[in-house]
Amino acid sequence: EYHRQPGDPEWLAQVVQFHGHLGPAVVAGARMGMIGLRAVEAKGYFDVKMTCEGPFAKPPQSCFLDGIQVATGATMGKRTLDWVQGDGILLRVENTRTGKVAVVCPTPALMDLLGSFRSKPLAETRRGSGQQDHQELEATARKIAGMPEKDIASVTTHAAALRVPEHIERGMMMDPVQQKERLRRAWPERDRFTPRR
Repeated sequence: EYHRQPGDPEWLAQVVQFHGHLGPAVVAGARMGMIGLRAVEAKGYFDVKMTCEGPFAKPPQSCFLDGIQVATGATMGKRTLDWVQGDGILLRVENTRTGKVAVVCPTPALMDLLGSFRSKPLAETRRGSGQQDHQELEATARKIAGMPEKDIASVTTHAAALRVPEHIERGMMMDPVQQKERLRRAWPERDRFTPRR
């Protein structure tokens, strides 16, 4: 159950209502989606098409996609949000009215926060450490919600955004191998986090 804190942004309640609980991946998806909308000057819902690349096959990683949906109105049901399996995270945003395109990539700071929590096996969560884990996840999610945009993502716009520019891969964003390693540590295949309700 979500309990609004004094520092919570207004939009956070909508994210929790849509997703069902407060967690780092859903908040990261929402922040990157909002950044993408602003980058292409779209209002959302019916003037945006998004393609999200990343390791989002199952929770908690797939929660990222819910964040994008609630923040932008692009949905898998309307076919305005596509997901492509990938080792790193990348969001391609297109304003369908103007044709303006942006590529949004997470910063190392965001990747570090996503990697700062460790998903716990369901059995371990049930043995009593679940409440503390849940509080740590919410604290990380709130930290992501309050970070300046420059610490969340780097953005490249215009026609050059059709492919990931080399300066993003080598400069502002971690290289894909580094990002893949951080994701592997944060979300190992064998672990599963199930939020306590």
